[in-house]
This record gives sequence, structure tokens and C-alpha cells, in this order.
Amino acid sequence: MKKKQSVGIIILLGLIGILVMVGISSMKKIEEPLEIQYFYNNPCGSCNGEETFYEIFNQEVGDLKEQVNYHITTYNIFQESALNVFEKTCEELQINERERVVPMVIVGDQVLVGDEAIEEEMRGTFLREEKESTFRENKEAHLIYFYTQSCKDCERAKDIFNHNEAIQNNTVQLMALDIGDSNVLEQLKAYFKAYKVGEKDQQVPIVFYDGGYLSGYEDIKQHLPELIEQGNLDSKIDIEQGEEVEALTYKDLPKVLLVGLVNGFNPCSLSMLFFLLSLMSIGKPVLKLGITYIIGKVTTYFALGTIFYSVMGVLEQGWFRSLTASVNITIIVILFILAGVNLLDYWASRREQYDKIKLQLPVGMRKFNHKIIKGFSKFIDTKYAVGAIFIASMIVSAGEFLCTGQIYLATILYLVKRSATINSIAFLALFIYVLAMVIPLTVIVIAVSKGQKVMMLSEGFRRNMPKVKLVNAIILIVLAILMIGLQ
Repeated sequence: MKKKQSVGIIILLGLIGILVMVGISSMKKIEEPLEIQYFYNNPCGSCNGEETFYEIFNQEVGDLKEQVNYHITTYNIFQESALNVFEKTCEELQINERERVVPMVIVGDQVLVGDEAIEEEMRGTFLREEKESTFRENKEAHLIYFYTQSCKDCERAKDIFNHNEAIQNNTVQLMALDIGDSNVLEQLKAYFKAYKVGEKDQQVPIVFYDGGYLSGYEDIKQHLPELIEQGNLDSKIDIEQGEEVEALTYKDLPKVLLVGLVNGFNPCSLSMLFFLLSLMSIGKPVLKLGITYIIGKVTTYFALGTIFYSVMGVLEQGWFRSLTASVNITIIVILFILAGVNLLDYWASRREQYDKIKLQLPVGMRKFNHKIIKGFSKFIDTKYAVGAIFIASMIVSAGEFLCTGQIYLATILYLVKRSATINSIAFLALFIYVLAMVIPLTVIVIAVSKGQKVMMLSEGFRRNMPKVKLVNAIILIVLAILMIGLQ
């Protein structure tokens, strides 16, 4: 029996290790900031040579700054060090001597020279890496093409464009948008609504033009050449009727923090911590080991969050998207069901009928978690105490995810609907959620380390369980309503 338990623990540790590695690799997908370099020449010590640029920048792209991760560096080439940077940058971008004129703005690998060019082209250049979720820029294109990197039909459609003479010589303007980029998926959904695209045609590759759309490789192959030959493509695609899907921004983070904080009072999570603390006798390093336990929980939940976010994002962008409507309805129904079960648990806990509470860890999983905590707590008096508690925390956190992770998963689903790619804002949202979720646990650990009785704290939280269940139900209902609003 003990041998089987050891094998089970080893397998669990291996799985958690894999989850952590995948979570770390998911972090690498975080978008790099869009680098913007401004070169100018100002010998006047009392003059602000950057003022003109910032006025133009704020005027042209001020409404986009919160949605785009960017970094601006300014260089006054009157100074020798800045001049060296300017010359080196021009050489790297192969800018010839005659065009090395300031003021110059370099956005990524695009170059704007002169105040007039900067003012006229800044907005479009700024959106080179980050596609705006509104559609002002798209109206200058004859064709809008949406694709994804993992799609074979998209590659085949690309060959059609590459071999079309009108597109290659720019007689027909084609704008290609990768739905894997930030906010582009939301943009595509708005096109679906604006053009009233049926569910069976909601796929990539897809091409939109002023009079309609071509969905799928076969449709593009059969009708695009004929469409171009007719020569009546309007260069201003009108989608004013399209509904804009609000992108995920930093303004959403306080909401995420609040939901995470509320979920931190989940009885499943609290009960495991109380059990661990009850095993620590007087004189043990409660604060040190308690914080170690919390760090293990943060690591596990953040890794799981990045994995689920990445998987959901891929499904949202890939072939699974053709089932988006039915899947979304299913998710919304599940959220309402969970909210209803939480309300039932609210009434049961109010009457202290704890055996009737539905949303809790299965007895078998609870016993398993207790065994894990007991087993690793034997190392408390050894030099391996910190490592043992950290590992125990990761195993227990993964096990209790079935109970504690309901609101976490619902929150991730909502975030994915706002931004399918795990960009810097989404990454930060997950991190803030997990940190907020462990605030109640941290307070408990500090209280016990200061002399508070574990049983007294546990009883206090038990009495407040009805409130926790009620708040959970409200949050799930709100998330379901928000999901309906994103349809």
C-alpha cells in the first residue's frame, strides 16, 4: 500500500513539474514592448526638443496607449553619444546617407522622417505590431484577410495572394491580420457581426471586401480572381455597423484583484491551511513554513492559470472557434448552474447542514490531501522542512483545484474573451488574481504566528461560510452576464 502511495506521489510530482514548465514557457509568449525611437537635434539648453514629438504622439495615438505595450526612447543627436546611436541605427536599418535627416521616428523597423510625415503616419505606423480593435485603419484596404499561423488552408490562401498580379503590384490593397495577435480576434468577431457571417462560415481563412466576404480556401480560390478582375472593389470597407469588442486593459485589473480576493476565502483552500497549521506544535517556525506553503500555492495556481489561458486562447483562435457559439452557451449555462449550487450550499451552511454542501472536495481527495500534508509535515523538524512544505503545497493546490478553481477558471474564460493571446495585461491579471487569492491565507498565517488559536480562527471562518457561498454565487452570475455581453 505504501509503495502504491509513493508511486502516486512521484507521478503527481512529475505532473506538477510538467505544469510548472509549461506555465513558465507560456510566460515567454508575453509580448515585447513596441520600441519607438525619436531622434532630433537641439543645441538649446533651455528648449524642450521632445515637446513637439510628444504633442503629435498624444494627439495621434493617445486613445491607444493603454492597449499597446510600447517604450519610447528619445535622442538629441547634438550630443555625441546620441549621434553614435543614430548612425548605428541608420546603418542597421540600411537608411542611406541622404535620408538620415532629423527629426526621425523609428517604430519597430518603420522609419518616419520630418514633422509632417510623423504627424500623418504615426497612427498607422504605431499599429504595425498591435492592431487596433476599431476599424479606422482598415477602411483604406480593398481586402481584409484574417488568418492564423497554424492553419494549412491559410497557407494555401496565402499562395493565391502571392500569385495574384493585382495584389502584388498594389493595384488591389490587401491587409492581412493574424488572429493570434493582440485584439485581432476581437476585431474578426466584430467583422462577423457586421457582415452577418453565418456560423458555418465563421472560420479562417476569410476575406472581407466592401460587398461581402469569402470564407474558406475553396471559396477564396474560386471567387477571389473573378472578384479582382471585375475591378469594382471599394477601397473603403464600411463596417460602421460592427460592434466593437472592448479589449482587455489595465483598468480591468482592480476587478480581477477583487474577484481573486473573494475567492481567497474559499473553504476548501482554508481548510487545508488550517489542517497544516494544526500539525505545527508550539515553537515551530509557523510564519516561515506558512509563507512557504503560500508560495507553493501561488506557483501552482499561476502555472495552471497560464496553461488554461494558453489552451483556451488556442481553442478560441483555431478550428474550435467554429463551435464558439454553442460552446459559449454551454459555458454560460455551467456558470449559472454553479451559481445555483452555491446558493443551495448557502442555505445548507446557514442551517449548519454541512453534509449537504455540494461544492466541496470529494471525500477521497480530501483524505488524500490530508495524507500528503501529514506525510510532508514529518520533515518540519529537519533541514528539508521548507522544500517539503513547498512540494506538499503544490500537490495539495493541484488537488483542491476542483473546488477552489471554479471562479478562477470562469475569470480566465472572461479574460480570454477579451484577449485570446496571453499578452502582458493578461499575464499581469493572472498574477494579481493569484496574489489576491492568497491574501486571506497570509493573514491567517501571520495571526497564528502571533499566537492566535488555529481552532478559533477555523471556527470563525466556518461561521462565515454562508457569506462566502453567497458571494461566490453572485460572482458567478456576474461573470455569466459579462460572458453574455461578449457574445
